[in-house]
Amino acid sequence: MTRLQDCIDKIIKALEEAKTILAEENPVLTAQKTPTESPQEEFAKLKELLMSPKWPEAVNLHLVANPDNENEKMERGLGIVDLMIGGSHLKGLKFLDYGCGDGYCVKAALDLGANAVGYDIKKYDSWWTEACTQDWEKVKQQGPFDVILCYDVLDHVVGERPVAVLQKLNELLSPEGKIYLRMHPICSRHGAHHWFNINKAYAHIVFTPEELKEIDPKWATSPHIEPTLPHVFPVRMYQAMIEAAGLHIEDKRESLEAVEMIFKTPLFAKRIMQNLKINEFPDFPLSVQFIDYVLTRKPQ
Repeated sequence: MTRLQDCIDKIIKALEEAKTILAEENPVLTAQKTPTESPQEEFAKLKELLMSPKWPEAVNLHLVANPDNENEKMERGLGIVDLMIGGSHLKGLKFLDYGCGDGYCVKAALDLGANAVGYDIKKYDSWWTEACTQDWEKVKQQGPFDVILCYDVLDHVVGERPVAVLQKLNELLSPEGKIYLRMHPICSRHGAHHWFNINKAYAHIVFTPEELKEIDPKWATSPHIEPTLPHVFPVRMYQAMIEAAGLHIEDKRESLEAVEMIFKTPLFAKRIMQNLKINEFPDFPLSVQFIDYVLTRKPQ
């Protein structure tokens, strides 16, 4: 009887350990068994955690260009061009930066010998280069382009569908040309570009926009870039967009970063699933920080 009891005890212990592991790996299961708290109590607890070292940073600010430092912004522009395209390949090529911002990637491309132009819907008083324009017709007149850069733009486009943008770029691509596309999912740890306000990972999907404004009043007026493509499963979504635009994926590179366990605990998991309107914790989607594509026209 003692031996039988020992076996039963071991089985019970093994089942309890398995249950614990399952709960850690599946926050949905854990969240369902968490004592009910009011939204105000949840918000207060999360706000306190947000201000503590327990909540991981969204980005290392030492790696982010200072918006008030021209040299750092110049270096960032050159770094983007080198990372996405490789500067040595640009000499003599026609280059377009779609969503060029202040034009630092355009300046880098010009310095590397490209015939470069930049396009953006926003006008900045500090634009220093006549190579940038808000007039799409002027851009079209300078095409077709051998190289088109679209860096961290399509997740934030305003007044236009991302597929429509890709179709426009496809029309301006030379027969052997390539589009270098960086996508930055909303569900990434820094998907709302708010690191100069609240540099905390996934804060934009743990809190509601109203809560973020209450935490930091500057949130409502700061020049961060609101994501306008609110998808939760980025790989699938981006592939569908690219195919719908008539483009071919020649190469793809995913930048992944494991989601910290704190975000899989009941308090965080419940909020994330609720705000993203899903029923399962999106472990892999949250780990996707960037996806870089090299696109060409579909083979005939």
